[in-house]
Amino acid sequence: MNLNIFKKTLITLILIFISCDFCISSEDVKNKETEYDSLLKRVKKLDKKVKFKDLRISFTKTANYKPYSVDENKQAMIKAFKSKQYEEALKYAELVLDVNYVDIDTHLICRAIYKELKKTKEYKFYDFMANELINSILNSGDGLSSKTAYTVIYPREEEIVISKLGLKIDKQSLIESDGHYYDKINVTKTEFAEESVIYFNVDIPLNWMEEQLKK
Repeated sequence: MNLNIFKKTLITLILIFISCDFCISSEDVKNKETEYDSLLKRVKKLDKKVKFKDLRISFTKTANYKPYSVDENKQAMIKAFKSKQYEEALKYAELVLDVNYVDIDTHLICRAIYKELKKTKEYKFYDFMANELINSILNSGDGLSSKTAYTVIYPREEEIVISKLGLKIDKQSLIESDGHYYDKINVTKTEFAEESVIYFNVDIPLNWMEEQLKK
């Protein structure tokens, strides 16, 4: 597919999804137990043998994986959290995780809430989940070239990783190399103002988008 046409099509479809309130819902079709379901059961029991990369990748094979959709429950959670309505935020967080347990933002917010509420057990649980999900991205490469790019399944994961690395986004571009797609992000190391480039492999979300175009 021509890269410029792909970019324009991608932007158009994202705008259509947003304008039509194309939202994730816990009422989505329930399939029989998948690899994701099996791994998730083990993760919730804090089975440290589970690779969180496998959990994230297996989720992309489920009907609930919609990387460019708007999640109204997540938006409501963030709004409640910013207003310090913690019980309300946790209610929406549960709805988000019921559909998408690999959403890093939700684990980070739950961690922050339980820290504020001084609930150590719950804080440690969500701290573990958030760190393992982030580390599963960091361990997928070093981000220094397209060949060693970090693998992401959501655009938002790029921002989370860049923030974790203490970097600031300057500009971003979509590139194609050897049949794969990458987000090439120019970043600045905020403390020392050193410029560098970070690469993210975005094959998974863009392949999902391409599949939607075929329907």
